[in-house]
Amino acid sequence: MKKLLLSILSIISLNVFAQPDVKFNITSDWGTGYCANINITPDQGYDDWEMVIKAPGGINSLWGANSVPIGGGEYKITPSPWKIPIATPFEIGFCGGGSSSDIEIISQSFTPTVTEVISEEIWIGENSSAYLNTGKEYYMVGINKDEPEASLHVGTNTSATSTSIVIETEGSDNAEINFQSGTGVSELNFQNGDLSDISSLTFSKNDNGATMSFYDKINSEEVIKVVDGSLYSREVVVQTDAFPDYVFSSDYNLASLSEVEASIDSLGHLPGVPAAEQVEEEGMSLSQITTIQMEKIEELTLYLIQQQKEIEALKKELNNLKK
Repeated sequence: MKKLLLSILSIISLNVFAQPDVKFNITSDWGTGYCANINITPDQGYDDWEMVIKAPGGINSLWGANSVPIGGGEYKITPSPWKIPIATPFEIGFCGGGSSSDIEIISQSFTPTVTEVISEEIWIGENSSAYLNTGKEYYMVGINKDEPEASLHVGTNTSATSTSIVIETEGSDNAEINFQSGTGVSELNFQNGDLSDISSLTFSKNDNGATMSFYDKINSEEVIKVVDGSLYSREVVVQTDAFPDYVFSSDYNLASLSEVEASIDSLGHLPGVPAAEQVEEEGMSLSQITTIQMEKIEELTLYLIQQQKEIEALKKELNNLKK
């Protein structure tokens, strides 16, 4: 991979390194003292800033920032910790002694929020994949979020249902999302509008292979777990469009037991049931196996009823012979 050099980088850099609009004005002057304002209008976000103000008569009070005397009647002005980064207009006010005509802004320096991203670390890979490196241990990027709370925070500005992220590939390429964890598990969390957890999907690795778990965080319980191809759950609800009560219909064609025996001899399995080889190769849905098993149970019930009737008839005939 090589560092991307763009002809427009200089234009972008001009915007990145542009200084905000700074206006200084005296609000009151009584000869032996004064009060003044410094109005700052940023043209973008800034991570930090500082000014040096010359005030030979001293600064008696200052609000909206911090001041430190550095000698020679000069003061270094820096932002309050809770007021950075900045991206909106703000005002600094101060009062001091002496003549207002002696007040002067010696220097000013503003550090743009995106300086190090744009000017130093934009990379492009062999497959045109872009990488951003801020040089910081931890950095957060927001899309439609001016105060991101994660490494990547994507928001939407509409109350209607909308898609926040689309992953699209062309041709036969696969659309993939990779979760890479350190020593822990990979977890996908689902939250409500008030940021309370609803559920989570976790993936982990153990001696038996991969494990996937679905947690109900409202009731604090694991509801689904998949381990080494086996699914664990308290209950599975299967929906089907045709349940075999049709077996009890008067027009149902119930095969005779001799026909069933012939099918078993010919096919090696019950009629209407897939062969073992087919199930082993293709699998079988819960809905399908449940329906087939219920059909066979109901057919077996009909056979038992028939046999019971035959038994009762034979008993009656036997009793008549005994008389």
